[in-house]
Amino acid sequence: MSGPDDALRWEEAAAWLSAARLDRDAAVACLAVMPRLALPAAFHCQQAAEKLLKGFLVLAAQPFRKTHDMAELIDALALAEPEIALRVADMQDWTHWAVVARYPRPGGMPEPEPSEDELRRAVAAIDALAQALADRAPPGLST
Repeated sequence: MSGPDDALRWEEAAAWLSAARLDRDAAVACLAVMPRLALPAAFHCQQAAEKLLKGFLVLAAQPFRKTHDMAELIDALALAEPEIALRVADMQDWTHWAVVARYPRPGGMPEPEPSEDELRRAVAAIDALAQALADRAPPGLST
């Protein structure tokens, strides 16, 4: 990156990164209590990943609409950052995590909860993606 437009894009991407860190920390907190709050943790994992993808899209100057659809965001990212999109392809399965913990289902049948192991792997994937985004900071700027 070089130039004022790039610096502005980084500023916006850094805001997405900061917001993602809050969701990541909320997911970890949900996993630290007993009994574990798996569905809220899943929601916050999805939200953190979504925000990180949007941060990458901002840096790439790729437009995106307001959406929770992880596949849509990953597809948009593949145009500018194919290696990142490949790395996060499994996150497209997290789209349903954006709503499953927040809304009742007809008939009262809950979605199956993700396992604690699955959620811990999700947090690790989020951490790696966040680091990859932070590593894009222009020299002299940090997150």
